[in-house]
Amino acid sequence: MLIELTEKLGRRWLNNRGIQSRWAQTSGGRIHFFDAPGHGELPPVVLFHGISTTATSFGFLMEALRRDFSRVLAFDTPGHGLSEVPRFATLDTLYEHLTQALKPELGTGAAVIFGNSLGGAFAVKWALEHPGLTRGLILVSPAGAPMSPSEMANFFKIFPRHSPAQAREFLRRLYHRAPWYTPLIAPGVHRLFARPLITDILESAKPDRHFTPEELGSFTMPVMLIWGRSDRVMPPNHAGYFKRHLPEGSVIEEPEGFGHCPHLDNPLRLARLITIFARERALNATQGNRS
Repeated sequence: MLIELTEKLGRRWLNNRGIQSRWAQTSGGRIHFFDAPGHGELPPVVLFHGISTTATSFGFLMEALRRDFSRVLAFDTPGHGLSEVPRFATLDTLYEHLTQALKPELGTGAAVIFGNSLGGAFAVKWALEHPGLTRGLILVSPAGAPMSPSEMANFFKIFPRHSPAQAREFLRRLYHRAPWYTPLIAPGVHRLFARPLITDILESAKPDRHFTPEELGSFTMPVMLIWGRSDRVMPPNHAGYFKRHLPEGSVIEEPEGFGHCPHLDNPLRLARLITIFARERALNATQGNRS
């Protein structure tokens, strides 16, 4: 129950900081998201998290970004956090429900879109479909590179769906340096990954579904790729795929001290990278046609 308690306390801390919990009704049920009013002149920034985690994990990052951004939005993916579990949970339906929740919040405005891991794949898809609503694109160890069937099967084996011991190993991979309390939260992490929802999501992933070089090279908005040197979750060759095929001039950051989820390792340092990118690249970026 430690994971659940940490989530509850994290949400309470965010709400006490003036970051509102809000809900959006979608065809897949209600989606929860955090809405943080900012104090800066930079455009809104939207945060998408990875599989089996929640928007609460962005807590310290959200608080840090409020200083320079006008608004910070962080969504619980359907079936994660406080968002309802959809009747049909596939990668496509999760993305579609997130889109239904996000578009009304942006209206005709554009935002910097940030995605980590599976959230990175959602961010890529959003930017491909809604370039006029994307002021800048920030990808942190994103999913979406090609894998053979055997590579995908081996990749899915690291997800701790079978035992707390497997969860301990997964947490070791997840962080740059795993914190002392990881053995305490390992049983909760195992329970999260053992849910039928996660099995459904993983079964919907197919080896032939990936972003093509043409798609990745088509972005006209500023793009930043962050791939921590301590990332031990994603296959190493995936970083090379994105670096080769993102548009020329994309910002590439490969920091020491960052694991798969740098918002857990060093949220303040990550916030500085995001802010510098937004200020230097995204603030005055030319927007495409509205979508």
